[in-house]
Amino acid sequence: MISAQYTERLPRPREEVFDFMTDSRNAPRWMALVNRLEVPGDGSLQHGGSFMIVLEMGDRETKVLSHVTVVERPRSLGWWNVVQGLRTDFLWRLEPDGTGTQATLSARVRPVTLGGWILLPFVMRDVPLRIRERVERLRVALSAA
Repeated sequence: MISAQYTERLPRPREEVFDFMTDSRNAPRWMALVNRLEVPGDGSLQHGGSFMIVLEMGDRETKVLSHVTVVERPRSLGWWNVVQGLRTDFLWRLEPDGTGTQATLSARVRPVTLGGWILLPFVMRDVPLRIRERVERLRVALSAA
């Protein structure tokens, strides 16, 4: 299993950060390669629910089914998905920090298929970098909003 965590201060109150993150229209602005999120029903993320991440990979789209594990406005948001035999659990924690927010993203990656075990050594180095990139992209997107 691989675990990574990254924390950064964001210049907005955590309620604004949480609302920005959970508005599916904003996903392409802060999630790399994401074309859109498809959230069933009224479009709100619900504990125990699911949503589809639609990735743009060159000239094709790839859909990733994701399962919501935590929705606690404005404190935390979590989900998991499986891509190429690797299950990744994501957990965002948002803590007040003066007029801003300390945003921490944690991720755990573990293989769930033989293919995942084969890929694991190749993704070990990238996981911490991708976690940091996702938090930094959120900061930039919030600054532009």
